[in-house]
Amino acid sequence: MVRKPWPIIILTLLFICIPIGNIVTSYIVSPYDISFGDFLYSLFAFKSNRIAVFELIIPSLIAAFATFAVKRWSYMVLALFVLYVFVSGSYDLYTHFGNLSFVQVLFIFLIPTLFSLAVTLYFLIPTVKTTYFDPKVRWWEAKPRYKVNLKTNYTQEHSVNEATITNISQGGAFLESNSEIKMDKNLNLVFTCSKFNFNLDAKVVFQRGEENQYGIQFIENQKKELKKLKKAIHLVKVSGAELCRPTPLWNEDLKKWLKSVLTTGKGITPSIPQKYQAKDETK
Repeated sequence: MVRKPWPIIILTLLFICIPIGNIVTSYIVSPYDISFGDFLYSLFAFKSNRIAVFELIIPSLIAAFATFAVKRWSYMVLALFVLYVFVSGSYDLYTHFGNLSFVQVLFIFLIPTLFSLAVTLYFLIPTVKTTYFDPKVRWWEAKPRYKVNLKTNYTQEHSVNEATITNISQGGAFLESNSEIKMDKNLNLVFTCSKFNFNLDAKVVFQRGEENQYGIQFIENQKKELKKLKKAIHLVKVSGAELCRPTPLWNEDLKKWLKSVLTTGKGITPSIPQKYQAKDETK
């Protein structure tokens, strides 16, 4: 699995760090003249503070999980989190109105509200929304794809042709064909991989430029064949086959991402793979 986009990872880490900020904020606005150590002890030691501890820690951790999961339901969870932050801050501001200093108002209401607004605006960006709602663009969820050189015969609309499988995974493959293949159509592939013979149905989902190079997706209702394919790909892996997209070292990848953000401004939002951009622009 390739690493998730850095914007999602960093936003997740921000949510994880929020409980620390909440606890520090609670200490700053606390009316009691005690040390921070005594405040922490009383906060976690007394049973009467359990609800307060839950409110300080759990909501943001749930938001972190939703952000990192990158699913449709993540939006509902994040919307509830933003609503909770605003309502909670407004309630605290209302109940203590007139007794709060500007610093206390800043930490209780203004900073949380501005952060929630920023989160809301970020998740309304079209590319971010597409990443969460369309599983096809989550390229990091794709099964590992290995470079191979397999000859295959494929049949599409009663026409039999030859092609070469240049890479393969449990979910699909990439073909270099001797002739044109029709997009979004089904085809049947016959080939041998790791001494296993396959007869698989697939759908053409991608074409590279104007060349006869195509990405195909195996149709999932072929349980026996796909189970056999999993074994074959494992043998391909242990044989030392090269990954098409090896996961880079995290520190090198982070430096590359930061450089892109600082020099070009790109990378603040997850990037949609080029093969899906044309479809999104037509919506």
